[in-house]
Amino acid sequence: AGDSSMFLPLLQHLRVGRDVGRPRTCPDAVRADKAYSSRAIRGHLRSRAIKAVIPEPDDQKK
Repeated sequence: AGDSSMFLPLLQHLRVGRDVGRPRTCPDAVRADKAYSSRAIRGHLRSRAIKAVIPEPDDQKK
């Protein structure tokens, strides 16, 4: 709910600037607050080999 529904469309349009050359379309890592901690978001980041730096809410911890 909230802004997390916009996370994946935002990530598709993300460009990471570099000193030289075209911007990268895949960051090394994504940092977000725990409101963005969902299986869908973490799974999408994992499938693109992007490190998720997102704390887990207490109710999601194993």
